[in-house]
Amino acid sequence: MRSLTNGRSRARLLAGLASFALAIGFSVAAASAAQAATTVCVDSTGAEVCFVPNGDHLYVYDTDADGMAATGFYNLGSGWIRFENNGGAGSRAHRDLTLTADSVICFVATATEHDEIITQSESSGWRSAVDGSYRGSCPELTW
Repeated sequence: MRSLTNGRSRARLLAGLASFALAIGFSVAAASAAQAATTVCVDSTGAEVCFVPNGDHLYVYDTDADGMAATGFYNLGSGWIRFENNGGAGSRAHRDLTLTADSVICFVATATEHDEIITQSESSGWRSAVDGSYRGSCPELTW
């Protein structure tokens, strides 16, 4: 085995260790950022609504061949907004929201028939637009 008393060998070893430590640091940082934003979903019979903070995407899925519309209702702090998916069982409707970093969103999933809510999920609670984290309970859906 070679001695590390040689200056060049020691410098190479230190440079290699520094590169390794830097690579580990970047890997951990990338993994933490990827895990930071959490998709949040709520569902009821026939409908599921999901919010994806990374890109501010809201999806309404029709999960049942029941003849009803899968309808999401969402609230950005100034009242409920209806977002309907009439595509039938297995379909997905997408809305690309533009939210600021300090925004919050609350949403529920419903199955509707002729503008009447037939089934309704629990609300998502207020969710951060940045990472989907819980920010408190939201108002009751009134429609």
